[in-house]
Amino acid sequence: MKNVILIFTALILVSSFLNPLYSYNYPDWTKAQRYLFGDLKKMEEALPFYIKLAEKNKNDYTAQWKVAELCYYLWENYRFGGNLAGQWKAAKNGYYYGWKGVLLNPNGIEGLFWYAADKGVWGILNGPLNSLKEAVKVKKYLFRLKSLDPQAKFEKGSWARILGKVYVFSPPFPVGFGDVTEGIRILTFAVEKYPDYGINRNFLAESYMAIGKIDVAEKLLKKNVEILKKADQTIYVNRRDLRIARNLLLLIREYKGKKENRVPASVILEAEYR
Repeated sequence: MKNVILIFTALILVSSFLNPLYSYNYPDWTKAQRYLFGDLKKMEEALPFYIKLAEKNKNDYTAQWKVAELCYYLWENYRFGGNLAGQWKAAKNGYYYGWKGVLLNPNGIEGLFWYAADKGVWGILNGPLNSLKEAVKVKKYLFRLKSLDPQAKFEKGSWARILGKVYVFSPPFPVGFGDVTEGIRILTFAVEKYPDYGINRNFLAESYMAIGKIDVAEKLLKKNVEILKKADQTIYVNRRDLRIARNLLLLIREYKGKKENRVPASVILEAEYR
């Protein structure tokens, strides 16, 4: 009887690792977006297996950054659901494994991108002061990523999307290195290169909201909604970006007609995932 139980347990474990859901080499981006990243339950089930693969294959660069990628999408889903404890755990695991990927391959585009993304959300969770400290660290890796992927092809925006937002929402000199003009220039580049990828236009709209140009932001967001409503809604990022665009449009309505219509960064970041 004991042997039967052991064999049955072994078969379950083997079948789990053969299941594409539990493989860091998920078939392709479209299938991962369609069947994994938009499903919180599946991601929560997959994470322990991703981590086991990364720990078992400590020198496998792909195994490390795949955990970081999964954790970023987990963080987003927890943010939409208001699960703060889940956000902390996802962000911490994300930047930890992202960093391990960077150490294994300092010039790996995927590792640099997901490390920067997860480190950025870790900073947001830790508050403004720590967010600034993390932004300073992340900036160095984003410039390295830019040198490796100058057209920002990876994830249709790559370094440009993150760096642009960092410039816009970081305090200016002498406190920080924020530069709204430079941030808007970089985000405009991302939108022009990849106009069908909604998050780029959302971030650009947020930049204009931050400086009080809410009419420009509203126009960008309405265009985004129009494009994304026609996009494949089985793809997680399309649903995500449509939801965020609508959330930001609701926020703009609250500020229209106000004497001071610059929207604080903290208010924008909070509105994104409500």
